Amino acid sequence: MRLHSDILITRDIETALQQCKHDGTVDGFVQFETFDVKKSRSRANGFEIQLGWYGTKVPGDGRRWKNTGNRGANSEYNANGVYAATYDEWGYFIAELFRLDADLTFGHYTSLEVFHEMTKYAYNS
Repeated sequence: MRLHSDILITRDIETALQQCKHDGTVDGFVQFETFDVKKSRSRANGFEIQLGWYGTKVPGDGRRWKNTGNRGANSEYNANGVYAATYDEWGYFIAELFRLDADLTFGHYTSLEVFHEMTKYAYNS
């Protein structure tokens, strides 16, 4: 997903993920699958971010294959064996980013209020 911010820099985003891991809201095996600096037409900084889970899958844990972005989500096309971060892990991570910059946009979350409305305030801190 694409993040646009006038405030956040690479170190802030990395720190946000580490904070979520420290808080226990994101599993320790979650890492950045993609973290690229991109240009932004709307803000000073742009980033392309994808989270992946690099743990050992346990049957029944609910983890699913990460969508590769061009061939779907299954083991045949997922050569790295990366599983997807959960919806909640994404939610807590995005909430932490909004805590650092309430004016950012991230994917279809065009504001903090839109984020809270779309997630039914599940990640309201």
